[in-house]
Order: sequence, then structure tokens, then C-alpha cells
Amino acid sequence: MPRPTPAQVCWGTLAVVSATVVLLAVSGADSPLSITVLVVFALALGTLGTTLSITGHAHRTARTGGAAHPARASSEAGYAQPSSSGRR
Repeated sequence: MPRPTPAQVCWGTLAVVSATVVLLAVSGADSPLSITVLVVFALALGTLGTTLSITGHAHRTARTGGAAHPARASSEAGYAQPSSSGRR
């Protein structure tokens, strides 16, 4: 499995923090056990979100032949890009 990019790590962290705050605010949890359960659930939710974004990025990269942006990869390889108007 590929390593997460910094943006994906930030997305996962944001998901964990926001899910924790929302769950604690909505539930009104008072006991340490219920707070622990909600925090663990939010951590699992953030981990799932990051994992899905990694696998989605890997799937898109594999589908385009190793490049996240096929137009950029072909221009970097020295191939001419067709014009959008159809004229030369």
C-alpha cells in the first residue's frame, strides 16, 4: 500500500478531530468509558477516510498508466498535445 500524502494525512486528522468534537457534543457523554468509545470510533472513522483516499488515488494512478494526470505525463514525455479547437 502506498504511503499517504501530506494532504491525505491532513484529511484524516481533520476527520478524526471533527468527528470527535461532533460526537462528544451530540452525545453529551459524561463517563470516561463512553468518551473513550466515541474517541476510538472517531479515530477509526478518520483512519477509514484516509485509507479510502489512498486506495482511490492508487486506483486512479493505475488506471491512467502510472500518472495522476495523463496530459501532463504525455507533455513531459515529449508528445505533442492535440489542440482543443481542432486546428493546427
